[in-house]
Amino acid sequence: MDNIEKMYITNKMSIENKRDFVFQSMLTCIGNKRKLVDNIRSIVDDVRKNVNKDKLNIVDGFSGSSVVSRELSYVADHLYTNDFELYSYLMACCYLVKPTESQQTRVIKHIDNMNNLAENGPFV
Repeated sequence: MDNIEKMYITNKMSIENKRDFVFQSMLTCIGNKRKLVDNIRSIVDDVRKNVNKDKLNIVDGFSGSSVVSRELSYVADHLYTNDFELYSYLMACCYLVKPTESQQTRVIKHIDNMNNLAENGPFV
C-alpha cells in the first residue's frame, strides 16, 4: 500500500499533506475563496479561542469548490456545506465524506485489480 492510499484510508494528515489537501488543484467555475482561506481560518481560530472550544459547528453557506470547508474540517465538530451548483455537492462529497470501511475495502480491491491489469494484461 503506497502513502496516498494510507493517507486516504486513515484520514490522518501531516501538516504538509494538509496544505496540499486544502490547496490542491480545484475546479473554479464561478470563482473561489482560495486567497481568503488563511484569513477565514484565522477568524475561526479567534472564535474558537473566545468560546473556549477546540471544535465548532460550522456552516459554509457558499461552498463552491469546498476549499474553505476542507480547511475548516480540521476544526469542525459538525460541518455543513451548501451551494446551489451540483458540482459543489460532488466536490464536497469527494473531499469531505469519508468512505465506510466496506467502501474502502472495495476501493482497494478495485485499485489492486486495475494495477494488476496494468502490469500483467490482458494485452491484445
